Amino acid sequence: MRGLHGLLSGMWRGVAGLTLAATMWGPAAAQGTSQTLTVNAAAPAPQVSAPFDPSHRYRITASGVIAVHGVSLPEHDALYCIDPAPLGGNGAPLCTARSRSGGLRVNGQGLDEFAGVSFPYRSDHIYTFEVSGKTGTVTFMFNDSPGDLFNNSGSYRIVIDDLGPPATPAPAPAAPAPPPPAPLPPAATARPVVLPEPTDIQPVRPEPVPPLPPLPPEAVP
Repeated sequence: MRGLHGLLSGMWRGVAGLTLAATMWGPAAAQGTSQTLTVNAAAPAPQVSAPFDPSHRYRITASGVIAVHGVSLPEHDALYCIDPAPLGGNGAPLCTARSRSGGLRVNGQGLDEFAGVSFPYRSDHIYTFEVSGKTGTVTFMFNDSPGDLFNNSGSYRIVIDDLGPPATPAPAPAAPAPPPPAPLPPAATARPVVLPEPTDIQPVRPEPVPPLPPLPPEAVP
């Protein structure tokens, strides 16, 4: 009976927390603001972000490790299930968290599905990515059956930074102006051609013309 009462009480707190989280956010957060949410592995209520502005870019960082069922099963960071050191494991990743119960859910998706990228396993359990074009609120919760939450421990820390609109690329530099045309050469000045005086030409002397003979007398009228 005590266990049933605790479960019902936890579910009521989760519903109340969800209602509060869904109503406490008004307009979208302003550029340069940051939100921090804590996803408790033992609480059924998802954490709800402020509304996203689809014209802004956001950087989301998810960190932390959750122990499932009192460390009787692999631990989970936001993306991977891990061989738990308390059970003699070496802390190496065993599987992706989406392949089984556990891990972080973002709007019902795995973190990598929501981000649209694949993440390699990180031993520091910190995963960061940027998104844009998202609208409305975003919910974050631990993926586990409500009846199995009571013996989980740990939490995820979610930090959302509003980076504002994407930077407008600078315009390409204008092409340099072509060089001015080369100046034309000055017009040539016309000069008269002076022929040299001939030196081998002798002056032409006129030949004497003999006088005409006199006319005969009968020809005189």
